[in-house]
Amino acid sequence: MPDTEAKQVGAVPDRLTPSLATPGQHAPAGDWMYEIKYHGHRLLTRVVNGEVRMFHRSGDDWTERLPTQAAAVASLNLENTWLDGELVAMGEDGVPDFIALQSALESGNTGGLLYYLFDLPFYRCTDLRELGLEQRREQLRQIVNAGHHPILKFSAAFASRQAEDILECAGMLHIDNLIAKRAGSPYRSERSPDWIKLDCEAAPDKPDK
Repeated sequence: MPDTEAKQVGAVPDRLTPSLATPGQHAPAGDWMYEIKYHGHRLLTRVVNGEVRMFHRSGDDWTERLPTQAAAVASLNLENTWLDGELVAMGEDGVPDFIALQSALESGNTGGLLYYLFDLPFYRCTDLRELGLEQRREQLRQIVNAGHHPILKFSAAFASRQAEDILECAGMLHIDNLIAKRAGSPYRSERSPDWIKLDCEAAPDKPDK
């Protein structure tokens, strides 16, 4: 049985490989939580000795490209912490716009990009990776909400056993994908079967009146 206790560490790792979702064809049975799959860039952030460094999923350091987002994380007054999330450009219709995101990155006009946070692998020299998903996310939610920073968003999740209905409803809202995460699961720096990327059922176009 895996150890489910948080562990104190002398220092957080210099680099962190993200937990990745496994593509899935069907909604899983059992106790799962669902998050919107934002069409952005995966971004992991380390805070050590007051310095914020932001890393793309590839491992490239994007801190200099994202000064506003780095300053926002710095305002949370964290230390020896790793955050996991997604860098997103939100369109006028409230749907993530990947083309707008790429344009902002290419032009350097990144101040309006949102950072949606969804996991907390390390917090203040404590390794949380073996804790259950809900425990990590609750701590993260409190951190983000206490910060009140407009470009830092907590990625909301919902639990349901009616997974097929969730996928259909998401498609009606023009959400392309959801990430299903197994309740109680640890954080694994690999492509994990506890995280599943699901395609939503597209809503049919409405007939012209």
